[in-house]
Amino acid sequence: MLADSILEGLNPEQREAVTSTEGPLLVLAGAGSGKTRVLVHRIAWLVGVCGIPPEGILSVTFTNKAAGEMRERVEKLLGPEGEALWCSTFHSACVRILRREAGHLNLSRGFAIYDDDDSRQALKEVLRRKELDPKTHDPRRLRWRIDQFKNQGILPAAAAEQATDMDAELTAELYAGYQRILAENEALDFGDLLLQTTVLFQQHPEVLAHYRRRWQYVLVDEYQDTNRVQYNLVTQLVQEHQNLCAVGDPDQCLPPTARVRTEQGERPICEIRAGDRVIVGSGHGRTTSAPVEKVMTRGYAGRMLRIQLRSGRVLEATPNHMCFGRLDPVPGLHYVYLMWRRDKGYRIGTTSGVRTSKDSALKNGIMVRSNQEVADRVWIARACSSLGDARFYEQLYSVRYGIPTMVFHVRGRRLAVGQEHVDRLFDQVDTETGALKLMRDLDLDPRYPHHRPFAVRRGEINRRYVWFTMFGSERADAASARSDHRVQLITSDPELRAKAEGRFPVRAGNKDTWRIETARKDYDAGLELAEQICALDDLELVSRARLTLEPAFHFMPASHLCVGMTVPVWKDGEVREDAVERVESVPYEGDVYDLSIPDFRNFISEGVLVHNSIYAWRNADIRNILDFERDFPEAKVVRLERNYRSTQPILSGAVAVVSNNVERLDKALYTEREEGERIRVYHAMDDRDEAQFAVRQIIEEVRKGGRPYRDFAIFYRTNAQSRPFEEEFLKYDVPYTVVGGVRFYARAEVKDALA
Repeated sequence: MLADSILEGLNPEQREAVTSTEGPLLVLAGAGSGKTRVLVHRIAWLVGVCGIPPEGILSVTFTNKAAGEMRERVEKLLGPEGEALWCSTFHSACVRILRREAGHLNLSRGFAIYDDDDSRQALKEVLRRKELDPKTHDPRRLRWRIDQFKNQGILPAAAAEQATDMDAELTAELYAGYQRILAENEALDFGDLLLQTTVLFQQHPEVLAHYRRRWQYVLVDEYQDTNRVQYNLVTQLVQEHQNLCAVGDPDQCLPPTARVRTEQGERPICEIRAGDRVIVGSGHGRTTSAPVEKVMTRGYAGRMLRIQLRSGRVLEATPNHMCFGRLDPVPGLHYVYLMWRRDKGYRIGTTSGVRTSKDSALKNGIMVRSNQEVADRVWIARACSSLGDARFYEQLYSVRYGIPTMVFHVRGRRLAVGQEHVDRLFDQVDTETGALKLMRDLDLDPRYPHHRPFAVRRGEINRRYVWFTMFGSERADAASARSDHRVQLITSDPELRAKAEGRFPVRAGNKDTWRIETARKDYDAGLELAEQICALDDLELVSRARLTLEPAFHFMPASHLCVGMTVPVWKDGEVREDAVERVESVPYEGDVYDLSIPDFRNFISEGVLVHNSIYAWRNADIRNILDFERDFPEAKVVRLERNYRSTQPILSGAVAVVSNNVERLDKALYTEREEGERIRVYHAMDDRDEAQFAVRQIIEEVRKGGRPYRDFAIFYRTNAQSRPFEEEFLKYDVPYTVVGGVRFYARAEVKDALA
């Protein structure tokens, strides 16, 4: 039977994902766990068993390669019938829709699609019309900001309405000018392909109704990578039938041996069940007990952080597990930091663990340096025990990632350069690309800086924070023995006040300020309120927790905890404070766990208070997968945990290497494929020796083993590294093909030089 052949070779979890066809389905799948196989066989099941016509199914992913592979595999299962399936990237699907429906948007069907170069030229034309200097207003940075608007589903009019300062107003104005130039040239850029499709569906319900009727089943691969406009697009299509299958890749959090404090003492987290009462922090040093709503678990293979405290406690967690931490003065420590200022970009620097502020108070050096530079965010890249080590890593990160060490301003400093030199440097250097790569490699989440200045206004810079403070209220509720969660906004912005009044409780503050200040007993309700206030004008949400009687702790992933930081711990029935003494990375393979505890959203693992998990950072709106079950209450969740792609030596070797390197392994899973050759390592003297070794190995295998040359592949990080391998191949007359690039000696500039 066809049904049996479709399900043949699938494990029980994969079968469940394939056959659960009606309603929303979230498939949590790590690398190599067979998620593409599940998607392909699910499509075959819908067509071959459920009788759904192929044209009634939409399958979208993020790369042409992935879409092509899926389409090819579907056609192998279904034959010619599978050719009618829409299996493509988001952008390709939207192009096809817009070509057909262009008239509704006053576009011709032959509209042009601008690439990056076209967009930059259009932005230069916008600047020319506005008589603005492109050296001051970098088209690349402007393009990035416009892309951010489009990724969030924000049109020029909304961008102008949200602008709160002159810079934001100018950006919105240039955004509008850029869109006018696109319209003049009958063109859309890549961001428009998605955004204009959502606009089409919103403005023309009859068009949306047509595609809803057409696609009764929607499948989305790599759902965790979707941004807000892609999320809106998917939601528009499935809002009525809700037949959405989303495949995502989450991270969680603590090993099964992690001991959780309960009313009966400590128990391994793997033995905790829904309904069990565990000890939780309830604010201002207090503790109480609360029931566990849900226990979450899945397979995980990768780095596990081992965080040792001064008291001897040891917390183990995946890098992304959310914890609470605070920067305090730490004598004898030196930091390498990554600093960001909205009008400059990023810089690398060093500072000591304790410095004296203007008011003669001892503070952590990160805070003092942040105030001196009028910075907006600071992340700690490395904590060092000596200034020499800090200087070494400062230069290493600067050179490796292309991030300047130059200060943001020269006021009060004896420097050979002037402010105009500083401004020129940051205008001409793309600091963002390198900074984001550094953060990815060090497992630093851009959303959770180690420090951000508290001042709402500093000079011309206006910082607007919405504070969400877990247990922010001083008094505890008698019945629940916990403090309420406080939401607070303080500002003097009159336009923002006009937007807030009537929607939120607004009252006058000191001098010319006004504020929103309220509290919620329910944690989730308080956080949702804070996010609603942020949506007034794209404000910044800052989350913290008053767990002890000392200053609040900030939310941050475990990978952000470093030597000297203060964390909350349980001791004798109270929440007290301890300091991080050491952080090391160890390879791990097995199950990991997390607990869901409503209202309190914390529990005690190995004596340390921790928060709920988060997901690994990607350039996407991670709320899309975090909120899936909330957005689709009837959703079914299936977890794929077994790795089929690699042998055990490959997985173990990759985990071992990445646990000692700044490069990170995003994810892997456990495997039952124990066989496989061991990994061999050759320590080459230089790139020439490396190439000679690799080519000798290939020639030897060809001559002695009778293998064809096509059985071998050499992987390198960048195309520039192909040259020594090519020269060795030419020397020994070995045929080769460069994939994804041009042979070194076939490059135009090399041919010109040789000629």
